[in-house]
Amino acid sequence: MKNLFFISLIFFTTIASAQYNITVKIKNLPPQKVQFAYYFEDKQYVVAEAESDAKGVVKFKGDDNLPRGIYIVAFAKTPAYFDLLISEEQNFTLKTDTAKLIENMRVEGSKQNALFYEHQREMLKQRMKFEAVDKNIALDSVAKLAEFEILEKETERIQDAFIAKNPQAFMSKLIKAMRAPANETDMWAEVDFSESGLIRTPFFVTLVRSHIARNVEKGADYINFENDQLLKKAALNPEMLEYLSFYLLNFYRTFQKAGMNKVFVHLADNYFLNGKKSILDPKLEALIVEQADIFRASIVGAKARNVRVANLAGDSVNLYDIAAETTLVYFWSTGCGHCKKSTEHLRNAYPKLQSLNIEVFALNTNETYLNMLQKYATENPVPWQTYHDINGNARFKEYFYAVSAPMMYVLDKNKVIRAELHGEEQIAAFLEKLY
Repeated sequence: MKNLFFISLIFFTTIASAQYNITVKIKNLPPQKVQFAYYFEDKQYVVAEAESDAKGVVKFKGDDNLPRGIYIVAFAKTPAYFDLLISEEQNFTLKTDTAKLIENMRVEGSKQNALFYEHQREMLKQRMKFEAVDKNIALDSVAKLAEFEILEKETERIQDAFIAKNPQAFMSKLIKAMRAPANETDMWAEVDFSESGLIRTPFFVTLVRSHIARNVEKGADYINFENDQLLKKAALNPEMLEYLSFYLLNFYRTFQKAGMNKVFVHLADNYFLNGKKSILDPKLEALIVEQADIFRASIVGAKARNVRVANLAGDSVNLYDIAAETTLVYFWSTGCGHCKKSTEHLRNAYPKLQSLNIEVFALNTNETYLNMLQKYATENPVPWQTYHDINGNARFKEYFYAVSAPMMYVLDKNKVIRAELHGEEQIAAFLEKLY
């Protein structure tokens, strides 16, 4: 399909007339460059760089408030790093040493980070317990699994106690979100969508991917319902709604599976092209409109695009030139076993199709050399014309969202799509109804 690169949105908003001032003091840290960055999906984005002095002190300052999230301090020479939280507290000091960055971390001026490191230290203790069990050669695999289960429950109790004691803490919201995928009923139930800092973490994107994975095999209508439910939860937080809607839109733009064109159009129409005040750059909005219009033309009820293709003799033909009561736009590929079976079903039904003024408009989707397609057609003759787009000018795979084969669209005399059929079984069932 046509390659449309949407603008990557980095959710790094600023608040005017505010500042951040973060001092890090690390005992025994040699002078070096230190980077201060935030997490976003699978990457980190640098906010500032500074040099640590001879006493291991480095300062990060800025004229704007930092967005909430998990940030990272990384060293150029020392093979270590540590995370910290940015919340409403943006003027604080962290003190530690190179021997044990987390265990010896002390915080001045940030209650949220004090709680963050308190929890980090507890989790380090738990990790050491897990490692001890794993290294215990006296335990067999069954015994280790039993010990791991006990430790997992213990870890959960520690986290529950932390949340109960600090229900409004940023760290409590992070813990709930990290545990969200384990909830099979509603993984979003414990996620606080008012907390936009979740976006700038290394794990929030895994929740979104888990949401997609849970629904992707259930059909376009079900996916649209579940996406709407998610975006309804996020709607009270503009930044969260913006992030989630963009992520889903980009995913379904490129995930080529039957019905995903319908999902993209639903997202575009309801969250980007709905007439409300646009958050979009005009160029980005134009790209979304273009892609939505392409995908929209392949949805049942839409009028199909008038693609211009060539037959095996080299003659150009428009889809709209096919004068029939019904047109079956049939996508097939050579070397496809299911396509061979579907083609056989069509061959057997063709006399009946002709009597009903139904024509087959067969489009090959895979051959890139005309002589190879001609050779295949000679060895596997069919009673209808075979069409192709060897040069890629017709873009019929885009306009019909032909992401698999065999597939077939049923068009009425006005070339409006009345049915969409995927796979040999659906095509065979449709043809059987004609007998």
